[in-house]
Amino acid sequence: MRLDTVESTMFHAIGYDPDLRVLEVIFNSGGIYLYRDVPADVYDHLMSAESKGEYFHEVVRDRYPHWTLEEAQAATPRDVTEHPPAESKPRASG
Repeated sequence: MRLDTVESTMFHAIGYDPDLRVLEVIFNSGGIYLYRDVPADVYDHLMSAESKGEYFHEVVRDRYPHWTLEEAQAATPRDVTEHPPAESKPRASG
C-alpha cells in the first residue's frame, strides 16, 4: 500500500488499498492503525478534507473495525508449507 505524507497535526501519512478496502493511518504520535471495510469515497473525502483530524473523528474513528499494525502482523498466518500442522494419529483402542 502506498502511503502519502499529509499536512496534519494528527497524521503523518495515510494510505488506502481499494481492493482490500483498508485504510492505513500513521499518527504523528507514532501509532499505526489499519481500518477495515472503509469505502473508497471515505478515503477520498479524508484526503481532501480541510481538517483531516476532524473528518477522521466524525466519519472513521469508532465506525470501522480497526487494529494496530502490530496486531495485524501477529495475526498473519504462517506459511503452512514451512510449518505444516502436526498430523493426527488414530488412538489405539483397547
